[in-house]
Amino acid sequence: MKAYKPSSATYKDSIPIVETTDTNNVLSNYTFSASVSGIRFSVNGKKLVITADTAPSDTVRITAEKKNSQRRGVITWTDGVYGPNGKLQDIVTYAQSVNDPVKGYLNIKVSYGSAKIVKTSEDGKVEGISFTITGNGVNKTVQTGEGGVIQIDNLTPGVYTVIEQAYDKYEPQEVRRVTVVSGQVATVNFSNVLKRGDLTVTKTSEDGLNEGVKFHLFGTSLSGLAVDEYAVTDSTGKAHFRDVLIGTGYTLEEVETAIRYVVPENQTAAIEWNKVTSKSFTNILKKWNVTVTKSDSETGTPQGDASLGGAVYGIYKGEQLIDRYTTDANGQFTTKYYVCGDDWSVREITPSEGYLLDESSHHIGAEAKNYTVEYNSTANDVTEQVIKGKIALIKHTDDGETQLETPEVGAKFEVFLKSAGSYAATKDTERDILTCDENGFAETKDLPYGIYTVHQVKGWDGRELLPDFDVYIAKNRQTYRYLANNANFESYIKIVKVDAETGKTIPYAGAGFQLYRPDGSLITQSFTYPTPVTIDTFYTNDEGYLITPEKIEYGSGYSLVEIFAPYGYTLNSDPMYFDVVQDASTDEGGVAVIEVVKPNMAQKGVIRISKSGEVFSSVIEADGLYQPVFSVRGLPGAVYEITAAEDIITPDGTLRTSAGEVVDTVTTDETGFAESKPLYLGKYEIREITAPYGMILNPEIRTAELVYAGQEIEITETSAGFYNERQKAAVSLDKILEQNKQFGIGANGEMSAVTFGLFAAEDLTAADGSVIPADGLLEILSVDENGHADCKTDLPLGSFYLKELSTDEHYILSDEKYTIVFEYAGQETALVEIKANDGKPIGNDLIYGEIHGLKKNEDGNALGGAVIGLFKPDTEEFTTDTAILTATSAEDGSFSFANVPYGNWIVREIEAPTGFVLSEGAFAVTVNEDGAVIEVEIKNTLIRGTVQITKVDKDYPDNKLTGAEFFVYRDSNGNKALDADDELLGTLTETSVGVYEMSDLVYGGYFVKEQKAPEGFYLDENAYYFEITENGKTVTVENEAGKGFVNTAKVGSLKIIKTSSDGKIEGFSFRVTGPNGYSEVFTTDKNGEILIENLRIGDYTVSEVSDGASVAYILPADKTASVFEGAVTKVEMHNELRDTPKTGDDSNPALWKWLTAIGMLGFAACGGGYIAYAMKKKKEDAE
Repeated sequence: MKAYKPSSATYKDSIPIVETTDTNNVLSNYTFSASVSGIRFSVNGKKLVITADTAPSDTVRITAEKKNSQRRGVITWTDGVYGPNGKLQDIVTYAQSVNDPVKGYLNIKVSYGSAKIVKTSEDGKVEGISFTITGNGVNKTVQTGEGGVIQIDNLTPGVYTVIEQAYDKYEPQEVRRVTVVSGQVATVNFSNVLKRGDLTVTKTSEDGLNEGVKFHLFGTSLSGLAVDEYAVTDSTGKAHFRDVLIGTGYTLEEVETAIRYVVPENQTAAIEWNKVTSKSFTNILKKWNVTVTKSDSETGTPQGDASLGGAVYGIYKGEQLIDRYTTDANGQFTTKYYVCGDDWSVREITPSEGYLLDESSHHIGAEAKNYTVEYNSTANDVTEQVIKGKIALIKHTDDGETQLETPEVGAKFEVFLKSAGSYAATKDTERDILTCDENGFAETKDLPYGIYTVHQVKGWDGRELLPDFDVYIAKNRQTYRYLANNANFESYIKIVKVDAETGKTIPYAGAGFQLYRPDGSLITQSFTYPTPVTIDTFYTNDEGYLITPEKIEYGSGYSLVEIFAPYGYTLNSDPMYFDVVQDASTDEGGVAVIEVVKPNMAQKGVIRISKSGEVFSSVIEADGLYQPVFSVRGLPGAVYEITAAEDIITPDGTLRTSAGEVVDTVTTDETGFAESKPLYLGKYEIREITAPYGMILNPEIRTAELVYAGQEIEITETSAGFYNERQKAAVSLDKILEQNKQFGIGANGEMSAVTFGLFAAEDLTAADGSVIPADGLLEILSVDENGHADCKTDLPLGSFYLKELSTDEHYILSDEKYTIVFEYAGQETALVEIKANDGKPIGNDLIYGEIHGLKKNEDGNALGGAVIGLFKPDTEEFTTDTAILTATSAEDGSFSFANVPYGNWIVREIEAPTGFVLSEGAFAVTVNEDGAVIEVEIKNTLIRGTVQITKVDKDYPDNKLTGAEFFVYRDSNGNKALDADDELLGTLTETSVGVYEMSDLVYGGYFVKEQKAPEGFYLDENAYYFEITENGKTVTVENEAGKGFVNTAKVGSLKIIKTSSDGKIEGFSFRVTGPNGYSEVFTTDKNGEILIENLRIGDYTVSEVSDGASVAYILPADKTASVFEGAVTKVEMHNELRDTPKTGDDSNPALWKWLTAIGMLGFAACGGGYIAYAMKKKKEDAE
């Protein structure tokens, strides 16, 4: 082996490696060593791999030493006389093995270095991260492997630029520069920090208590890491989430919401890099109202003439009276809404007609813990005790003979509620049967409040029945006593009760009077049964009059004082004077009667109407966020019409107002109250005909009943409370984002990043003078996944506008203001729906930029026809199928991508121009503003390859042939036929025995043609076409598939002619040996000849074989004959009968010693003689 010049090492897995290829298949015959330690050798087939633990700093000599290096030789001599007449044997074979060390040397030197990229990351994801390394003719993209490490070997020493591919989840990395030194590994470190942003939550509430509220933000970040964080509002009502991993679709919720509030709905949130996302939450207080139902404690429904309507109840918070309500005819009322609490109660202030006052305090279940929504309703049932009394009767009659008053034993009476119409139609609890005992006495059970008719159904024979009379039970536990006499009753005083306005008799029983003598003493009368009773009060019957049972003595100056007014009238307690004189009397049934008429005014009442509703009362401001506050107050300007719900008839029978007749129209004052004129007792309907400004009309018709409030009250009252709902606005917007399906933008939760601000367009002044200033922010709206958002702020009337505060980073933020005008829409409209932008979706346009590129070759000239792709940053396989967009470079090398959305993208060549190597450089580009133009330059190098021919013997393919010469031509005209237009580039170089190469051939078609064949072989005159299409590839040209470039050896013929001293020539065997291990045995024919055809040209040795045919003969010496192309070479072999010792005979030891000596001393001379003989015979035998 010869010594080689220094070779360069390459790297694999950080280890310098030299690979050599054995084309002669002799590697296994050698051992290898190095001049330094740490060098390892391995043989794999035809390859020798040399590996170093560390890169050597200087040239290393590699020594190859042949194993078992021995060789053998053949010694011959001659006397110069050949043929049968020769004196000595022509040749003696002799062989001996001798040591012959064979060594070769190879000098190698590491002339390249490496760059190692070490990747760390906050999220631990370090595998598969792409980097681009450029410099010194290198532009390639690599990816980190497991552990975040990638090493780029075989770099020419120098400075390189390393750029990490941009990833949306990481903060941008700085460009790093690294210096590569020969034989060393330069390390550059990259550490990724995840992108983060902030979120601020602004908290408002109806009661202004915004500090200490906890919020929870959770979800999965863009990096795939979970986010689960909490923040608490400060004194300004703001909660700050800081350094949150970016992402979309986070959930933001308020946690541990105070029980007094409705838990607000969760919101979605997007966190963007280096930005503060704003969200707002408003706490709404839970509210309640109650429906109170009043019922009779015994029956549930009203008894007697008692009514469940007209009772006045108070709503109390603690001990403070907040509001009054009056029950309707069904015994019910419903309150307006109040803020929930645990100390609310309802208490009766004034009972309804016929019932006792309920002094109990009824707890309202208005605790906030019981409810979850803003408006809640509850119910309270209250029971009350009806007023009850008794009727006692003493019945006398004239015995017909003595005309004396006698108890009418057995007299029977029916007592029943007058309004029922008859005893049979009356309930058991409201009727009774009285049967007089022997003293004429009878008494009812307790009867409920009302006017009762006493009807006699049985008496003594021949006696008239007592006419019906009425009794008014109006006082609890009161017994109403009557003395009845159905004889011709003579009474001195007849008192008649009349209506003061009409003069009509008031046909109601129960008016009570006391009589006074002129001296002022009270007149009394006595009853002795059933117990002695003295009465001083006298009551009218149902006809509206009474007659005193006993005479009153003559006199002047008597006075009459009313003690109990008839039902429905006010007490007139002024004394009425009369005289008991003959002139003032009249005869009634033979009895002198003094008639005294006592007038009474029918009781009247007023209806008090209270009107309330929410008004814009004040403003709460928290760190720039304004919140309107509404509170319930009296409302002026409400107009009500009061109509008789029934015919209004006073007890004297006078029709005062017909049903349906409007009796009054009232308007609420500044305090929200209105009062009717005095109205007669009865039922009325109240309806709102005009709502206050800003309110919706309350369509409810309320029934108010003016009921008798007792004789002491001249003007009674009832009340009706009306609550008006404030007209409200439902402000909404719809958002649409431009979608780009090609780039995958617009359908990945981008909507969650969109927020709008609701601002006042003018100063809005509350009732207390506080102001929401123009351009003051009221609310931050977040749109849902469908792009819809509803304003949650309860707005007062006024002008507002919506403006976009944030959007997804891919979109242009709009600065347009969308006007919202909330005007009073009239009393019939409860909710004014206002849609921003006239209901049309508000759009966002994507941020678009352009990428302009230039394609050049290695000389800086423009290249057309390159296919360039635009890819997502996480693309791993760069093909036309995975590209978002593709472009083909024009003749001037230019290419471009228009309308590229905001974001990080990769530009990479997909298909190189014909004849050029595909550029594997990945160019990271970023579109970060609308209209941005990014420029990229991509260079290509020409495809270069190598052509290789392995020249082999056609008959012996393992025999490689040296000495051939090949021309290489460029197919200049591209017709794939060798012609005069094709350019001769040069000749192939024989790089090793039989292997011919030419490298650095650029892309295109070529021809290779054998110009000179190896010696002894025919020339292949064909031209063989091949193409260079892949960079770095060696193209093998063969003229016989699977074998190589074969040559056919030149051939001739060899004739052996046999002669012998005794004339025998047939059947003798000869061995012919020659090139390439040729060795065959042939036998002479009857003519003593052997003809061997198609023998390769060259030198052959002919030896007669010692066998039975030749045993008697002296074998002739071996002869060498040269076979020439197309010729017959003749060799004559002559045999003499044996008369000398044959070779190998040990009978003459002296001869063998001499031969040995001659062989050792005369090797050179013998060899020279042999060669001369061979050359001489070639010329003589050629034909």
